[in-house]
Amino acid sequence: MKKYLFIGLMLFACFTIHAQVFNYVVDKNGSADFTSIQEAINAVSSNNNERTLIFVKNGTYYEKVQVSTDKINVSLIGQDAEKVRLTYDDNPQKGTSPADTYTMLAGGNGLYVENMTIENSSGDVGQAIAIRTTGDTMAFKNCHFIGFQDTYYAHKNRQYNLNCTVKGATDFIYGDATAVFDSCTINCVKGGSYISAPADTKLISWIYGKKFLHGLLFRYCNVTADDDVPVSSYYLGRPWQPDASSVYISCVLGRHIKAEGWSTWSGDNHLSAVFAEYQNKNEDGSLTDISQRAEWSSQLDSATVASRYKLSYFLRKNGKTWDPLRMTLEQESPNGVSLGNNTLSWNAVDNAIGYVVFKNDSVLGFTSTTMFQATNLTGNSTDYQIKSVTKYGALSLSTYSIPTGVNGLPKNTKLIQTYKNGIVNFSQVVNYQVFTLSGVLVDSGKSDNVNIQTEHSGMYIVQVKNNRGETAAIKIMNQ
Repeated sequence: MKKYLFIGLMLFACFTIHAQVFNYVVDKNGSADFTSIQEAINAVSSNNNERTLIFVKNGTYYEKVQVSTDKINVSLIGQDAEKVRLTYDDNPQKGTSPADTYTMLAGGNGLYVENMTIENSSGDVGQAIAIRTTGDTMAFKNCHFIGFQDTYYAHKNRQYNLNCTVKGATDFIYGDATAVFDSCTINCVKGGSYISAPADTKLISWIYGKKFLHGLLFRYCNVTADDDVPVSSYYLGRPWQPDASSVYISCVLGRHIKAEGWSTWSGDNHLSAVFAEYQNKNEDGSLTDISQRAEWSSQLDSATVASRYKLSYFLRKNGKTWDPLRMTLEQESPNGVSLGNNTLSWNAVDNAIGYVVFKNDSVLGFTSTTMFQATNLTGNSTDYQIKSVTKYGALSLSTYSIPTGVNGLPKNTKLIQTYKNGIVNFSQVVNYQVFTLSGVLVDSGKSDNVNIQTEHSGMYIVQVKNNRGETAAIKIMNQ
């Protein structure tokens, strides 16, 4: 009896150590639950209020994927954004209607996608969509959307894109959704002239009796071009329909952007459009010359930006806000990693639901504890990478580091007085910046305080600098 009890305990221990962190795992080579992304999505229960986590291993997945409206609260987490490639080549020349040429149809509310390339490889054949977004409250992080014309069709509802790349030529970000592109790279290729083509914005607020069009918002983005794209060849956008809105805030604009900035489409669409900018810069850090901008476009003031283009207001619908950073925020990476007797162990990360263990480009496994055992764990602990996983599936960095320079700054000085209930109080008016742990800028401004809790939840770095050049930084955690 003792022998059987010992074997049972050993089996229980192995199951605990290697418990399933993700509901499904996809591997093109057949070493997981499914070999295709669509198969994994099909396995998700319809209208499930609980989140379903799907992990996708590196590989090229040639398929046309639909996340239908009944597949809600799904997380698709890729192993590596450069090496998880979802690609297809549908286009109107094959008889498909333009709106249905997508490689991925994102229709389920609450979808979260991380570390994935989504591509329409058709090239210069007219409309050929990489992704079409129709669901509400969807977030994409560290994703690459690649196409030529109509790469990203922001069709309906609300989407948030963080640290993504969108690549294309003609109207390659378009639609009538409320879509935010935050700290993204907007890459223009040869053969096009227009970045954004907003349609009639469906989410409208009324402020003092005037319309506020939520539309397309680009903030802290880097607007780049391939080397063969001519100087002064691209417009920031043009109005596909009336009541269109496209706004660029604190972006870096390459030399390929035309001096007039914006173009008309047809008729008087531009007269009801909101095409605006705020403190955009050139590649050398100087402010963009706006003296020749289209006369019907506008430059925003700081008060308008602070009140209307914060995520907490811009993504508000029917009086209720949506905080996409709850999905995208990564946790700290595991530290204190040690290796002995074919067992890896590390310190627990608060609120992590589990961990992924890597060696080079290989996923060794998943565990819900702070231990991982296998017969081939040899060498040094530094040969292995471990990432923590949030309840939304977001992965941490594999090596704990803060590229914002916080390690070189005093953790706290007289500049930072208190932190309570999500509010960081400063002793004086300072310039502040708020970063995620991986260095993504999510907020900046000038004030004697910053309220993190109203807009951001999770762990952040707040950096401050006063007029005398004194600096300070603090790491904070919001639940």
